Amino acid sequence: MLEKYLDRIGYDGTRELTRENLFRLQYCHLHTIPYENFDIRRDVEFDLEIEHVLDKIVKRRRGGYCFELNGAFTWLLRSFGYDVTEYFGRFLRNKEHDIPMRRHRVLRVELPEGSYICDVGVGGSCPTYPLKLIESIPQDSGDTEYRFRRDDIFGWVIEEKTSRGWEDYYCFTEEKQYDIDFVSVDYYCQRHPNSFFRQSDMACIKTEDGRFTISGDEFKIFSGDSVYTEIMETEERKAEVRKIYFGIEF
Repeated sequence: MLEKYLDRIGYDGTRELTRENLFRLQYCHLHTIPYENFDIRRDVEFDLEIEHVLDKIVKRRRGGYCFELNGAFTWLLRSFGYDVTEYFGRFLRNKEHDIPMRRHRVLRVELPEGSYICDVGVGGSCPTYPLKLIESIPQDSGDTEYRFRRDDIFGWVIEEKTSRGWEDYYCFTEEKQYDIDFVSVDYYCQRHPNSFFRQSDMACIKTEDGRFTISGDEFKIFSGDSVYTEIMETEERKAEVRKIYFGIEF
């Protein structure tokens, strides 16, 4: 399965446990496997058992959301031999509550150069490369800059640089999580009527100079400084966009 996974993401590097290979693995993953919630929207139930996740992402060439994508990426990195610890995260961007629920899977990878936060499961704003877990220092990760700060309640907070300045992105605390810990929150995200993931279609995949995204009926192509926007008015067009730009067929 490891060879099939590497073929799926187009990775042809070495198996050395280096910073460069870690960065390349995340880059390849984000450019080949889409973030998407189509199964949740279609009431197609799934679970987080790794053999089922790998079947969906690798064999059936689908994408997924954070519990699937970052779970699969954890498996991939550990198969290489990387030291991976998983945490729970809270999204702080545009938060509706003072304390948003924990609903994100976060990966921490240990290297001789330090600890890095890896993520292939956010969507459009996902950092292209891992972020070194060090306070206050801006880090360029392809699309924009990020930095970490400490918070008494939220633990580590990742901030992203926007046109409005530095804004909170997501946060996590350092309690080690295991596969079983993500099951109940994944169930809520899949099934609860108030779940963010049940409200509208979402998809994103990075390109060399931008990304493709779906948000509800809206399809966008970000390319450099330009943005193409289309309202998909028919189910036939939606299916065409999913197939052409995201490689997804039901």
